[in-house]
Amino acid sequence: MPRPNILLVGPHRHLQPREPGLLDLLPVRPRGGDLPRGAPRRGLPDGRPRQVAPGDLRGLAAPQHGRLVDLPGPGRLRRSRDDRPRGGGDGPGLRDGQVTSRSIDFLDRRDPERPFCLLVHHKAPHRPWIPDPRYEGRYTEGTIPEPETIADDHAGRSASVRRVAMRLDDLTLTDVKEPVPPELEGEERCAERSSWKYQRYMRDHLRCVQAVEDSVGELLDYLDEHDLAENTLVIYTSGQGFLLGDHGWFDKRPMFDESFTMPFVVRWPDGIPAGTRVEEMVTNVDVAATLLEAAGISPTALPEQQGRSFLPLLRGERVEDWPEAGYYRYWEHDDPEHHAPAYYGVRTRTHTYVHYYNDGPGTPGVAPLTCPCEGSTIAA
Repeated sequence: MPRPNILLVGPHRHLQPREPGLLDLLPVRPRGGDLPRGAPRRGLPDGRPRQVAPGDLRGLAAPQHGRLVDLPGPGRLRRSRDDRPRGGGDGPGLRDGQVTSRSIDFLDRRDPERPFCLLVHHKAPHRPWIPDPRYEGRYTEGTIPEPETIADDHAGRSASVRRVAMRLDDLTLTDVKEPVPPELEGEERCAERSSWKYQRYMRDHLRCVQAVEDSVGELLDYLDEHDLAENTLVIYTSGQGFLLGDHGWFDKRPMFDESFTMPFVVRWPDGIPAGTRVEEMVTNVDVAATLLEAAGISPTALPEQQGRSFLPLLRGERVEDWPEAGYYRYWEHDDPEHHAPAYYGVRTRTHTYVHYYNDGPGTPGVAPLTCPCEGSTIAA
């Protein structure tokens, strides 16, 4: 199950039934069906109410549900007829601007007498990293520091790791937006070519992330200007971490700290003291329970969720029996582009243990190749 969906529903993927197909991964309605008694109902951005049970996201992108639609492509210069670009006007808007303007529309249309929940999901930092032209000149190639592990040759690591096709040199023309100079061609120039690609990859990635940060700033400004900031819980997070040249890789998938750990920043002046830092390990399955408790609803309202509310931790309370390890599974074995292996993994404060079981689940889009099982331990 993709991590963003787990954030909303709470169980690990194996407890979420799904229809056949690689991409049909939206969570379905929990057994038991409806919202718990007393739970708030949610409205659509066009102002029409819709009752949605926990986990029932199916159909929210369909045209009949007004302006809550699936925007085309990860950042492409396309827009729907009713999209307004950032800053007004009639020209095409990039995806990050569309997401921001639709979110502000939702806040403008909301009933001020009722609580609201707004999920703002940006896709701009996704491959192939197409930034808004307004960021031209920022983070220029040749100025971006390289990580210490950029030259990692993975010697001594498992064969499963060495098969992964996520090296910086695997970045394509679509990714870096310009052809490799002839003088950098050839196997003997791989290290220099990788550095050249890294600079262009990071240039566009950072510009896309800057668009997200600017969007977050606009939304926080809106809350401040409308006297909503003090009692609005704001969470800034992502579906996963990312490999930014670390270990010579781009993308995510392997269970290394750079891709496994997620940013998680919270602002709630009325509920959480500023400067609070949680040292305990929390996982994405804990988020749904935390949001329910913050809304005054028992986490048992999602009977199949496997997480625990970490709201007490955010409030500075000590929880004696808090888990000391986190579990993760990657199932998309040997996909045709990245060739990342399927595995189970456990992360503690000091180590990560990964078992590469190297077998696809028979899902379309996942390779049938089966490789020998391997295990490896990575110091945190």
